Amino acid sequence: ARQGEELRRLLEEEMEGVREEHRGAARRRMSEEEEALKREEDAQLAVAMSNWRVEQAERVRVKCVKARDELQASDPPELAELREVFESSAARHVCYTMQLVRDWASLGLDEGN
Repeated sequence: ARQGEELRRLLEEEMEGVREEHRGAARRRMSEEEEALKREEDAQLAVAMSNWRVEQAERVRVKCVKARDELQASDPPELAELREVFESSAARHVCYTMQLVRDWASLGLDEGN
């Protein structure tokens, strides 16, 4: 009878250990699934935020272009001529600067050397 009780107690302990292992495995699976879901939600949120920023930037750009056009429409002719000269000069400067950067890069000077 004592051996039977001892065997029953050992069997119950073993079964409890098995149950605990199953519970632990289930918790790990749930944790992994929750992490995967969180990563997916984070990725979707990042895409949504990026799209929102693009939309906001486009709205701001449209407002700026509209404001610029309204201001330019009210300019006297002399100012319009000066603006054209300035814009073409600025465009040439930007092109020149970009060419310098490309030249520096081709010589390896853009790496702080």
